[in-house]
Amino acid sequence: MSTVHPSPRDLEGKKATGLRRLGKRTVLEFEDGLFLVIHLMIAGRFRWKDEPGAPIPGKVGLAAFDFHSGTLLLTEASPKRPASLHIVRGEAGLAALDPGGLEPLDLDLAAFTEALTHES
Repeated sequence: MSTVHPSPRDLEGKKATGLRRLGKRTVLEFEDGLFLVIHLMIAGRFRWKDEPGAPIPGKVGLAAFDFHSGTLLLTEASPKRPASLHIVRGEAGLAALDPGGLEPLDLDLAAFTEALTHES
């Protein structure tokens, strides 16, 4: 059995302090410089349940993240292309997962048009 650092246990009891995107990935930021990076595939979904401790759905459930006000469930209906979860420490660890490329929401219309028409 391999050891993973940081481990999922390192997130237990930590306060979520931020939410951001990294390409097509969703990033939850936690205390102590920890980040949970989630890449949903085509059939991946987040579902919110208003009660903490909500059960993970049988066949499609991958993970549950409990907060004071409820549970965030991660589901994936495709058996061939499951979602990926990474836990990293610090901005450098997060940068290592950055696929690069342009962030469309940061571009003005001219820069977006140039990026789309630059190559066929």
